[in-house]
Amino acid sequence: MKEFKSCKYNMDKGTVDATFSDGTVITLICSQIEKELSTTMLTRSHLNWLLEKEPLTYAVLALFGGLQSYLNQYSKEHSEQEKEIRQQIGNHYPTETAREIAREFMMYDS
Repeated sequence: MKEFKSCKYNMDKGTVDATFSDGTVITLICSQIEKELSTTMLTRSHLNWLLEKEPLTYAVLALFGGLQSYLNQYSKEHSEQEKEIRQQIGNHYPTETAREIAREFMMYDS
């Protein structure tokens, strides 16, 4: 199997260009890949982060079919973390206040 040499996200074109060790270059058209995914605002935001910060991970997941399960797992872990924070804050604040503080905290904890 060929190994990745480099991987770059092109925001203007909405593509990921992956170069392999043998010099082969493939271009992944993100909109075509992502139209098959079931996303929420949370997972969509994380997908954008992944493209900008870790295009190699995006390319590997897209090429080998793990992108949806990766996003599902991210969403699950995010929800569990928010619930745990809400419970901890709930020891000191009313339930509704704890929920809002936890939600606000999770928006900026990436």
